[in-house]
Amino acid sequence: MISEYDIKKAVVDTLRRNFEYPVYEFGLVEGMKFPCLFARAWGKGEIETRNIYHQDYTVEIVMMYGKNEKGTEAAVLKDMGKMRQAFLTHLKTEQRLLPVSDFDTDYTGERGNIPRFLFNLDFYESLYEPETGEMMEEVEIEFREE
Repeated sequence: MISEYDIKKAVVDTLRRNFEYPVYEFGLVEGMKFPCLFARAWGKGEIETRNIYHQDYTVEIVMMYGKNEKGTEAAVLKDMGKMRQAFLTHLKTEQRLLPVSDFDTDYTGERGNIPRFLFNLDFYESLYEPETGEMMEEVEIEFREE
């Protein structure tokens, strides 16, 4: 089954392939190098049927730029386009491609100048596990007449 770890790893791997910026965990406030990215994923799951598990995750990515950088707005707009291209349709994990839905871009922060990207991953997984025992090779059946 795909876990939060798998999703976060896929998000970070995709960010590193598409951007040269460091990727940090939310909550880090010291030692950052600008520009940088923050990523996190959270979700829930529920059993739909005996063999099907429904998972629904939300991914949040925030881009931070340094205070003294020139041309930040142009850089932000270019990076927003790159982010959209990287995550608009799917997220590739080690096990499979997950469909992306509700991709949204907005701004956060005290001044409303920090780009934030949110999207959902909504998918189903099988809980079925095949038997691991040996298959029967021969069967002998005896009938008795009464």
